[in-house]
Amino acid sequence: MGGTLVGLAFLLAARRLLEARGRHFEPTRAGDGMRTSVLVFVVLLVHSLPEGFAIGTAYASDTAGLSLFVILAIAIQNIPEGTSVAIPMAEAGFSRSSMFWAAVGTSAPQPIGALIAYLLVEQIEPLLPFSFGFAAGAMLALVAIELLPRALRDSVSRALAGTVAGAVVMLALSIALGV
Repeated sequence: MGGTLVGLAFLLAARRLLEARGRHFEPTRAGDGMRTSVLVFVVLLVHSLPEGFAIGTAYASDTAGLSLFVILAIAIQNIPEGTSVAIPMAEAGFSRSSMFWAAVGTSAPQPIGALIAYLLVEQIEPLLPFSFGFAAGAMLALVAIELLPRALRDSVSRALAGTVAGAVVMLALSIALGV
C-alpha cells in the first residue's frame, strides 16, 4: 500500500512540475499533447524498473511457468504502453521516429532491473511489494487522470472493449501457463 501511495504521489508531483514548467515547451509542441507525452514517458520509464525486477525474480524462482508468464505478460502490456506514449506525441507534432524511440525507451530499464534482480534475488525479493506498489500507483494514477478520460471522451465502447480485452488476455495467459 505504501508503494502505491508513493507511485500516486510521484505521478501527481510530476504532473504539477510539468504544468509549472509548461511555458518552457516549444510553441509548436505546446499544450496538452506535449504535457501528456512527457508525463506518460516519465511514468512508464520509472515503472519499467520494477517490471525488470519481476522478470529477474521470476527467472530466479523455482515456480514452474512463472518466468514465462511474467515475460509474456509484460511484453503484451508493453504494446499498449508504447501506444500510450506515441498517441500524445503525435498530437504534439513529434515525428514517427521520435514516437518509436520514445516507446522503445520507456522499456530500457527492464533488462537492467531483470539482471539486478536475477543476480541479487534474495536481496531484491523483499523490495518487490514496494516496487510493484509504486509501479501500480503511478500507472493507476496515470490511467485515471490522463488516459481513461481521453479514452472515454473519444469512445466509451472502445475504451471498455480494450479494458475487457486486456483483462481476458492476461487471464487466459495465466490459465494457460498454470500460474
